[in-house]
Amino acid sequence: MNNRVLKDYQMKRKMEDFALAAGYLPYEPSLFEHYDDFDAMSSEVKREQLVTVINGQKFNLLRPDITTIIMNQVRPNVPAKDVLKVFYQSTVYRLLDGDIKAINQFGMEYLGVIDGQCERDVLSLAIAYLQDVPTVFEVGTTQFLNQILQLCALDPQKEKVFRKLVYIKNREELVKFGKLHDLPEGVQAILPQLFNLRGSYKEVVTRLQRFAIGDLLIETLAELAYLNDFDQVVIFDPSMASELTYYDGIIFKGYYRNVPHAVLSGGRYAGNAIGFSIDVDQWLTAQKEEGSAWHI
Repeated sequence: MNNRVLKDYQMKRKMEDFALAAGYLPYEPSLFEHYDDFDAMSSEVKREQLVTVINGQKFNLLRPDITTIIMNQVRPNVPAKDVLKVFYQSTVYRLLDGDIKAINQFGMEYLGVIDGQCERDVLSLAIAYLQDVPTVFEVGTTQFLNQILQLCALDPQKEKVFRKLVYIKNREELVKFGKLHDLPEGVQAILPQLFNLRGSYKEVVTRLQRFAIGDLLIETLAELAYLNDFDQVVIFDPSMASELTYYDGIIFKGYYRNVPHAVLSGGRYAGNAIGFSIDVDQWLTAQKEEGSAWHI
């Protein structure tokens, strides 16, 4: 037991050493976040999952999300032309089934001027943390879905339903939604094939050219053209969506074999920041497989 605890600790230290070597600085997020500063609609955290703490007449939250803390407390203090690279090894808290659950997270955040090379570097770092264990790494962009919705001109509630159907990849209901709400003909034509577009960047572009609105959608992918000759193998999925509405641009997820949800997720947010977080407990379990570069 003691040996296993020690090895887990050493593996977590290797994660931090890797971040330090890449030029990232350690950051310790505050334990509490002001309730008014946390917008539950911009997170996968539902209101009933928030752990609230009453401090006199003010409501605080027991840290439900670290990216929102960085957006609210760190990013405003970084001058527009400066770059700040931080990593954290921390815990977020959720109220699940009546109990407070502590979720261990490791994350890296790049704050500052973002360009294609920066995205490429952060993406490479994210993939490196999943190295040598069978992994599926997917990349998408929020701009693709945003363009489709712009063509549809739905009201906020219907747009929310549309996004949800895309997020859970419910093809049948998505097609029904398009017919029910009389979406533009070009959009309805692409909906049945929306989840079949995935592949290499070049393959996705070729498939989109078959549709009337294909050229318009291809324009939303232009910033990710570097994926065509990216060093690592990734699956490009333009239909990828996130429940986190603060993402704005590239989004990505990493999956391990036999793990039902993403072990790593991240993307670009607030226009000038990009980062990712890792579910440390799931990561540790996967890294114990033979051949992992992180295994001790």
